[in-house]
This record gives sequence, C-alpha cells and structure tokens, in this order.
Amino acid sequence: GAPPAVPPTDPLVSAHIDHLKVVVSNTNPELCLIGVLVLVGDTLPAHIPSAIQVHDRTIDTLPGVKRWYAIPLTSDETLLSDKELTILTTAVHGGAALPPSIDQIEVFAMRK
Repeated sequence: GAPPAVPPTDPLVSAHIDHLKVVVSNTNPELCLIGVLVLVGDTLPAHIPSAIQVHDRTIDTLPGVKRWYAIPLTSDETLLSDKELTILTTAVHGGAALPPSIDQIEVFAMRK
C-alpha cells in the first residue's frame, strides 16, 4: 500500500526580526551528527531568511524560492557537533520587517 501521509507541520517562526536560532540536540552517545537538510519558503515564502549559518559557514538562500538546502558537516564540524548543532539564520530578504522562518529540518546522524 501507499505510505502513510505525513501531516503538515507548522513552520518555525522566529520571535526576532533579525535572526532565528535552532539548536539540535543529540542525546544518543552512539550517534554523531553528520548533516542537516533545511527547508525554507514552503509555508511563508516572504519569511525566507537571506542566509543559513552552521558553524563558520554561511549558505545564501534564494528569495521567494521554496527549496531544501543540504548542509553536510565536515569532519571537524561533526566533532564540534557531538552533543548539539546550532542552526542560525539571518533576517529575511529585502529587509522586510518579517521574522525569518524554517519549514522543516531533517537531521542526519551515523554510528560512531
């Protein structure tokens, strides 16, 4: 049969105009985080952050475009993200007074 339908989820909308901070916690000592997929622009296309930051890297986004951004972690970033990984966004495109939002985050991990 068909796979079960995944219910839609509400986007993560920042309480701030200039950024959105999401902390992914890893409570399983047998796993290490190796990357994330971040979806923006699905529910609130005007709320797409202009960039997504992970560790010292900045990934620029496209205004008004629904898209998944794949962010694999480097070996050094994987070691730094043993217990948690912070995903930080900038303000939305064009300087609009709208809070940035993220629609979904998929986290990838592997056994140590």
